[in-house]
Amino acid sequence: MTTTRMTNARLEILNTRDKYIKSVLADVNKELLKMRNNRLCYYQEILKQLILQAMYQVLEQEVSLILISDDEKYVTSMIPELRQIYLANTGINVKINIDKSIKLPTQEIGGVVVTGKSRRLIVENTLVVRLLNLTQQAIPIICTGLFGLNPTRTYLRDT
Repeated sequence: MTTTRMTNARLEILNTRDKYIKSVLADVNKELLKMRNNRLCYYQEILKQLILQAMYQVLEQEVSLILISDDEKYVTSMIPELRQIYLANTGINVKINIDKSIKLPTQEIGGVVVTGKSRRLIVENTLVVRLLNLTQQAIPIICTGLFGLNPTRTYLRDT
């Protein structure tokens, strides 16, 4: 009985921690959404960097960009600059197309999906995907910041 109570109490603590972390991440998601809705200048710079990063991963002469419909006008004006930067860094003269047949869902905060010419290679570089990746890497650090050191996780301690 005591063991069952201890186990249940520990599970309750873990569930509460998980809910709290999810609420912190939901707040981050809301802030990113505000940034997208305001279309501040730095969002355009972030979008440009996300596109370039995905293009470097595809590394082909012709790429297609799948975007949120609101981002199309910004990206259309960026294409000459993107081509120039890509050429300078890779030596490849790239043809950039904006795919008008497919759009990212409105739930996406921002970012891009870059595909190669034949769509065999797809790089999803959206802010939601980046946030999920960051979350997976940062959960132990977030937990330590919120709840203190966990004595069983010696690998997270500075030596």
